[in-house]
Amino acid sequence: MAAIKTKKGFTIVELLIATTIFTVFLTSVVTVIIDLYRASRRISLEEQIYSDVRVMVKQITNMFEQNTIDYEEYYRVAMGGEFYTKHSDPNVYSYGDYGKVFYDMGTGGPGPNGEGVWCNDGTDPEFNPGCVIDKSTIDTNRGKHPVIGNPALANAFCGAETLAGVCPVDLTPFFKQTQLYLINKNGDRKTIIGLEPYIKDVDSVPHDEKAVSAIWFNGIDLDADDVSDEWILSPEINNVGGDAGLINDLNVSKDFSSVYDNFIPISPLRTNIVNLVFYVMPLEDPYKAFAETDPATGTLVQPHVTIVMTVEPSASELTDYLGPVPRQTIQTTIYSRVQGEVRSY
Repeated sequence: MAAIKTKKGFTIVELLIATTIFTVFLTSVVTVIIDLYRASRRISLEEQIYSDVRVMVKQITNMFEQNTIDYEEYYRVAMGGEFYTKHSDPNVYSYGDYGKVFYDMGTGGPGPNGEGVWCNDGTDPEFNPGCVIDKSTIDTNRGKHPVIGNPALANAFCGAETLAGVCPVDLTPFFKQTQLYLINKNGDRKTIIGLEPYIKDVDSVPHDEKAVSAIWFNGIDLDADDVSDEWILSPEINNVGGDAGLINDLNVSKDFSSVYDNFIPISPLRTNIVNLVFYVMPLEDPYKAFAETDPATGTLVQPHVTIVMTVEPSASELTDYLGPVPRQTIQTTIYSRVQGEVRSY
């Protein structure tokens, strides 16, 4: 009798093993593809925010190099005043309070508050040219802050006459500022840089984000002495205003205070600014405080600022992105190219 041959197939166990191996292999392949996609997306986002950071730092660098630290503005904040002198126009304030502290003010002059000078014989030098000036009517530049005879106890950010009281031993908090106040060499153009919060809607979901923003003021010389006395919003800011302005389209809350009603974003809105800090140095205008030499305040150095900025992609850029949100932090130091004193008094 001939032998009967039977065909052998796969057993259930073998099928389960093969299926498991194939599933593991397929899962590994899909995982690798997903990881590659995530890595590619993350690298793309990192390159994007790094490019944006470079653009922002370049803009701030250009602005700072063409201007210098506006100590008058920092002094106004330290004094706790929203305005130097309040006017009917809320966008106007006067200038020069900080510069005045370095002077022994003359008295008995022809002005309504004793300003100006007289001749020794009591006549007005305007009508008596060549006369001997009464020295008691002359404003004398001391070149240092007049706090208890020790200029180290006061500067543009703190002191006996400011909200901070007598400057503490540790001046570190005063170097660290959240807004950068600048003024040009002619003393007739202010630039203010800081963070502005706004709300970005992504798929009908609101996200709180921040943009680097700037605002500009132009000075007005009311008494023709080549020193700006008052400041108004520059035309390019006023032209933004109204309900049609970019600021309102972004639903931006006004963070700078009521005097800063409008601003211009200078950072790409595809990038969210997580943090921005300006380390301002020195704490005193070295051209006004030329008689101060305290190394703690670093008075006798050219004004400069160190910028530390942390950014991440905007919520609109993170749609369908899985993984940790990439961030970039950059730090750079910029020196002003403005040499010499910016007159404010």
